[in-house]
Amino acid sequence: RDQLLVMFREGARNHGLYDYTRFNVAVEKVKALPGKHRYGLATVPVDEPDDAGALVVGSSVLAWPGNLCDCREIEFPGENLFGGYIEYSSFSKMDYTRVEAKEVILYGHGAFTIENVRTLLEHGCKKVRVMCRKRNLCGMRIVSWLVAHCEWPVPGNVMLDAFQKMYDLLGFDVWTA
Repeated sequence: RDQLLVMFREGARNHGLYDYTRFNVAVEKVKALPGKHRYGLATVPVDEPDDAGALVVGSSVLAWPGNLCDCREIEFPGENLFGGYIEYSSFSKMDYTRVEAKEVILYGHGAFTIENVRTLLEHGCKKVRVMCRKRNLCGMRIVSWLVAHCEWPVPGNVMLDAFQKMYDLLGFDVWTA
């Protein structure tokens, strides 16, 4: 998280946006103001909940919530007999205090699952196993950045060679996955 903040701040400075960007704030309220394309946003710092916050006026409000719109519930056979903690990690349902020093299984294999591996480890989880329907390769963030910032498509062999650096630590060949 801290490294991402450093990267975003540095990018904002490099592109002349730092003075117009607010980091670590929660938007508490959005209100349309008189006139065309004017909005007021009440913001409060995430790290300082007692701070009064600030009112920001802008010409547009943009939000990118992703496509996680509806929780797809799956009931596993014998789930009611398990006796352990089962929860969906979306929609703020997860109680991360219950994972400390525990071995956890995550079901799924999208970017959200991989982000939850990190979140679980940050909350003191002992071990995380990712379970999915079929074998998938996890890409490193640096490879995602390469793909996102290259003007031309990154050839598949270049991506697999970059993945292999990580998978060498496990003795796994990405070319035969």
